This record gives sequence, C-alpha cells and structure tokens, in this order.
Amino acid sequence: MGRNAGYIALWCGIANGAEDILLPEKYDYNEQNIINNIITNRKHGKTHHIIINAEGIGHSTSMARRIEAATGIETRATILGYMQRG
Repeated sequence: MGRNAGYIALWCGIANGAEDILLPEKYDYNEQNIINNIITNRKHGKTHHIIINAEGIGHSTSMARRIEAATGIETRATILGYMQRG
C-alpha cells in the first residue's frame, strides 16, 4: 500500500513518535546517519529507536540486519501488512 507514495508511512511515523521516517519522495537518506543517531541515542540512555520504512524505500529486513551488524544492538523488522491482515 502506498508503493511510491510515503503518505501513510509519514502519518504512521508521526502518530507513533518514530525517530526516523524513510519516504520514497525524499530518498536521499544516508544509512550511516541513521546508525550514528541510534548509537548517539543509546549513549544518552534511549533504549529504542523506531524507524518507519515506507514500501517504496526497500526491504526493511535487510536494513535491520545491516543496522544490527553496525551497532551490535538487537534490531527487528516488522512488516505491518501481515499484522493488519489479522
């Protein structure tokens, strides 16, 4: 749902207080910046970091693996489509 439009992901991220929202309309994000933000937030005592990854950005599971490898922090990806189906 949404494919190349991040409208749903944007409002989902705002409603849930996500730290990062990745949208296909603004696909110039730097994954290393996200990793640096996670590490900085962890140093300041934050125990979670929610990233909303719109459908048009790419596969969130592979991104989660790269983030976990870079940070050493357990990272999970959830595909909401499966949860929404019940």
